[in-house]
Amino acid sequence: MASDDSVKDSVKDSVKDSVKDSVKDSIARGVARGVRYSRRVVLLSADPAAEDGRPGELGRALARVGWDVLLLRPLTEGGPRSYTRVDDVRVMRVPAPAPYVEQTRRLSKALAGMRGRRFTPAWWRRQARRAQLRGYTALRDTAAVWNRGRARLHGRVGGPWARPGQLAAAYPPLVEAFAPDAIHACDDLVLPAALAAKQAVGGACRLLADAPGVGAARRSKLYARVDRLIREQPADLAARYPELVGVTPPREPGSARTAIAGDTAALYLTIGPTNMAGQGYAWARAVAQHLPGVRSEALMLRREKGGLLFECDELIPLGGWDDPRWQLRRMATVLDGRTHVLAENLKGVFGSLNGSFLTGDVPELIRAGIRFGVVFHGSEIRNPARHAELEPFSPFTDPECERTKQLQQLVERTEKALERFEGPRFVSTPDLIDDVPDARWLPVVVDLDAWTPGPPPLERERPVVIHAPTNPFLKGTDLIEPVVRRLHDKGVIEYRRLEKVPPAELVAFVQDADIVLDHFVIGNYSVLTCQAMAAGRVTVCHVHERVRKRVPAEIPVVEADPTTIGEVLEWILAERDQARALAAAGPGFVREFHDGRMSAAVLAGFLGVADAPGLPSPAGFLTGDGRGG
Repeated sequence: MASDDSVKDSVKDSVKDSVKDSVKDSIARGVARGVRYSRRVVLLSADPAAEDGRPGELGRALARVGWDVLLLRPLTEGGPRSYTRVDDVRVMRVPAPAPYVEQTRRLSKALAGMRGRRFTPAWWRRQARRAQLRGYTALRDTAAVWNRGRARLHGRVGGPWARPGQLAAAYPPLVEAFAPDAIHACDDLVLPAALAAKQAVGGACRLLADAPGVGAARRSKLYARVDRLIREQPADLAARYPELVGVTPPREPGSARTAIAGDTAALYLTIGPTNMAGQGYAWARAVAQHLPGVRSEALMLRREKGGLLFECDELIPLGGWDDPRWQLRRMATVLDGRTHVLAENLKGVFGSLNGSFLTGDVPELIRAGIRFGVVFHGSEIRNPARHAELEPFSPFTDPECERTKQLQQLVERTEKALERFEGPRFVSTPDLIDDVPDARWLPVVVDLDAWTPGPPPLERERPVVIHAPTNPFLKGTDLIEPVVRRLHDKGVIEYRRLEKVPPAELVAFVQDADIVLDHFVIGNYSVLTCQAMAAGRVTVCHVHERVRKRVPAEIPVVEADPTTIGEVLEWILAERDQARALAAAGPGFVREFHDGRMSAAVLAGFLGVADAPGLPSPAGFLTGDGRGG
């Protein structure tokens, strides 16, 4: 058994690394833990087959009575970290440190060919020295089990010869991320790791341990630092766990979440993780502002350095999506206090823990009593082949185009996952009802406090025309820009192309423009279109007639497509009064559909909010061509 000094060193190192990696997230989680719908326990084992033994049996017994259980055990057979669920027990296989894996290799070599054979004690000592194992007795006992065929080798890896401190660095950061109410050491090899983990978690976390044999207890003083030693069988122990830990699971598995005493706002909505054009955050703020007693948050996944960042409540760092510490931390936060999840683009709630799509997280959410839905923004669900049939200016008409092929593959994967998904579906723009016919339109939201009308447009002899293509391929930039630049070169207009402008700075550019050019090949109007209308600009884009029919009001944008953009700009310059009148209608249209009130009204049904005073009725808001929802 490891010395107390080695345990202290491992505790210090693991705590330092854990805090350094995620100070901000730890603080955020601490705030969120004011509401507790979940009580959690982490089981630690050095057995690579723990889910099939006593730890797994204990985990299943605890899960049946409402505990959220995470079992950590070593992964010694190579390969990446893996995570699965076994009868409602979360099992994470943690890659063991190199010395631990080396012990496995040596043991395998030492036991090779031993089945059915008898050897003298001297022979056992030689084999122990060759394998660099501590003590020939442990090797002999393992071989005896091996010979009788009562256990596979991997069930004995990490036996009494292994160094306990080898797991003390691997487990604590994961335990700290899951923020349990109790840590349970299922064998003496993980006791140093359990002690380090308890210090990392802090607070009122209790440390339990299976009672050791007489020899193990005599060799180690570490057991004196355990809160309770456990001797009961798993079935009997589950009933006593609330007494041992000091808390009781507040709900039955699978039951709907209801307000807990002291919780003044029972409903808590999480939206994420893409936050496309800042819309996840905008919807979250709309819900919090317009639906009484509902809290909300929006997450954003940072995809690349230097990419545009929109306002959000939590920015998921580069690599965080696949980091098990972030995944477990997010799981703890959601289990503790969230009641609803709106997954953007069908992305998972807990990163890639259960795969790429929300469908992998659904069993977890159902067990937790959390209601879930999905919302789509565009390219992840807009089928290129279907779009090419519906839209004459579609950028997807060439099926051999590399971009088109990539998008087609992406959409087909998403469509297959969506077929397995049973839950509410929303789309941010009305054109996407072509691809998700049973979805409801959840209008994009514009902050009207920021996007105020600028100076009257078209007062300058040479109007300023701007185009801000975040994705030129999908905006049709290459099709319209040659015509626009010719007018610029003639001195008729002043053309400005904006790229990678921070969202906070875009307002000033739009307010200073006379004319804003947006979409020309998708047949839809987007966030920038709404922002330009809110700013009172003359807004030009291509909105297909089928899309216009789905909006219960006239959209005040000037219609143009790649073949008519030159003529339309010349008409605007010639008929400035008519163009100004259309621009003047923009703020009112945005206020009616895109100021957040209608979006909150659409989400009220999903959240179960029956009384939302002052909000417009979403009746007739679309699920298909002209169908109300």
